[in-house]
Amino acid sequence: MKKRKTRLEIYQQTYLSKTDIRKLFLVSQPKAIRIYSLADTLDRTELGEYRIEPFKVRFKSAMKVTHTEPSLLLKQIKAEA
Repeated sequence: MKKRKTRLEIYQQTYLSKTDIRKLFLVSQPKAIRIYSLADTLDRTELGEYRIEPFKVRFKSAMKVTHTEPSLLLKQIKAEA
């Protein structure tokens, strides 16, 4: 049986899927898809053909799109636990 990932485990990943974005930022599915598409566009322009994961976006790109500081998000995650 698969174990569900916690927000802290998702925070520590380098690449995020749409589901990971939804859990990490606590947003609805349409908002997660929008964040994913904007981060995907950013990854395509920055990395181009050197992109490693075709169906995931970089953690850094998701942070840029949402204008969220990683340290602030980590504090929020630790406060919930």
